[in-house]
Amino acid sequence: MRLPKLRVALIAAAVAACGGDEAVPTDAADAPPPPIDASIDASGPPTMLSQTGLYSDIGAGTIAPGVAEYMPRWQLWSDEAAKRRWIFLPPGSQIDTSDMDHWQFPMGTKIWKEFVRDGQKIETRYLEKTGPGATFDDWYAVSFQWMGGDAVAVPGGVVDDPGHNDIPSRSGCRQCHDAQRIPSVVVSFSALLLDVPSADPQVMNLGRLVADGRLTAPPTNPVAGTYFPLPADPVAQAGIGYLHVNCGNCHNDRSAGSVLVGVPGRIELRLAVSELAAGAWSATAPYRTTVGRPSGLNNTLTLVAPGSAATSHLFERLTATTGIRMPPIGREVVDPTGSEEVRAWIAALP
Repeated sequence: MRLPKLRVALIAAAVAACGGDEAVPTDAADAPPPPIDASIDASGPPTMLSQTGLYSDIGAGTIAPGVAEYMPRWQLWSDEAAKRRWIFLPPGSQIDTSDMDHWQFPMGTKIWKEFVRDGQKIETRYLEKTGPGATFDDWYAVSFQWMGGDAVAVPGGVVDDPGHNDIPSRSGCRQCHDAQRIPSVVVSFSALLLDVPSADPQVMNLGRLVADGRLTAPPTNPVAGTYFPLPADPVAQAGIGYLHVNCGNCHNDRSAGSVLVGVPGRIELRLAVSELAAGAWSATAPYRTTVGRPSGLNNTLTLVAPGSAATSHLFERLTATTGIRMPPIGREVVDPTGSEEVRAWIAALP
């Protein structure tokens, strides 16, 4: 979960000099800093997590009324940190789901993600939709570092917090949540990731959103507890699902991250519900744009070589710990479970 040390150091220096994490160009000291995201409101941003509305009693850990926990179908790997997520949707509001693969949240939406390592709360990241648009400029983002019974905002980020965890700065949030990577995708609150049953009525899922009238264009005709059935084959479900949530944030149909120098065509690792109707994994973008395709970056490897993870460039980068590792931020060690799921999927390909 670390940001590059040099980047964090530069951000920290900018904070000390300017009182914020926006860097001022050295050749234009009088120019206003570049925008990071929307301001939260006229009264100023929250400085403590207890001010964001997540808790009704932070000391007791009591979640506030109207805030719902959610658990994505597949999990983003964060160097063994355990995570919990919550969302608040303003009363009476709806999520624009006219494009089921790219939800647009109403103003006033709040999202939190808590990171715990070795039983200790390290940080809670906070997003609030403060503008009407669909880019990250319409969101306010900041991380809070836990200190005792509350957490304090750290807009400049923190290097090597307890557990060797790096907390991102506000500008660092853009590395994943910027306009090219689609803010609504990266929060892991989507049709596909929420289309799972939940025995806990307090946990938000797709069925509950439909029942509560929270979607402008709700899906219909659920089949066996799901609105968007996945193709059969649990091995492919696990492997492709892992790529969807860990790689698809950058490598998707709307991101420049899908176009790599030296690689013919696009690499799209995000699943789309519109592609699931065919009932075959081979019809999905993660399969079509990788399996059997030349790497271009490594002439001895194929992006995904059926039956051979050892000669698959995608797997090489997924399991790397050097500069070629993917994802390039947010992890420093290999996910043993996730990498095995991807390896098993590749091994089973005919």
